[in-house]
Amino acid sequence: YYSYNICLQDHFFLYLSFIKSKRVTVVHMMMAKPHKLVPFYATLLDACSSSKHLKNLKRIHALTITLGISRNDFIRSKLVSSYACCAQLHEANILFSFTIRQPTFLFNSLIRAYSSLNLFSQSLCIFRQMLLARKPFDRHTLPVVLKSCAGLSALRLGQQVHGAVLVNGFGLDLANSNALINMYSKCGHLV
Repeated sequence: YYSYNICLQDHFFLYLSFIKSKRVTVVHMMMAKPHKLVPFYATLLDACSSSKHLKNLKRIHALTITLGISRNDFIRSKLVSSYACCAQLHEANILFSFTIRQPTFLFNSLIRAYSSLNLFSQSLCIFRQMLLARKPFDRHTLPVVLKSCAGLSALRLGQQVHGAVLVNGFGLDLANSNALINMYSKCGHLV
C-alpha cells in the first residue's frame, strides 16, 4: 500500500509538472475523448484521497470541470469520496446531492467521514438517508454506524444495528465483531 501510494503521488506530481512546463496543455487534453480521460483522473483523485492533499484535489477537480468530465458518475463519485477523505464535508455533500447514482460506497464514504470527525449524529443521519433511499448496506457500513452509536452512547440503536449485523450474515466479520464489542463497552453494557 505504501509503495502504491508513493507511486500515485509521483505520477500526480509528474503530471502537474508537465502541465506547468506547457508540454501538456488543457487544450491538448480537451482534444482527447472524455471517456479515455476518466480512468486517469480517477487515479489522480485516488492519489489525492490517500495523501489527503486538498490543494491538489481542488486542482484536479478544476481540471475535470474544464475537461467536461466532472459530470461523469464515476468521476463525481471519486470527487465525493476524495472530499470526504480530506474532511471537506460541505463540498462532499454538495457533490453527493448532484450525483445521480448514489451507490452504497458513496454513502459509506460520507458516514465514515462524519464519524471520523466525531460528528456522530450527522453520520447517523446519512445512514438514515441511505436506508430511506432503499440503498443496501454492506459489511463496511455497519462498523462505522456502530462507532457512531458508541460515540452517542445510543445503546438501543446499537442493539438494532447488532440485529442487522446478524441478519445480514456479518456476525463473523472481524470489523463488525470489533465494532460491536466497542459499542457495547462504551455504552456500559458488557454482560
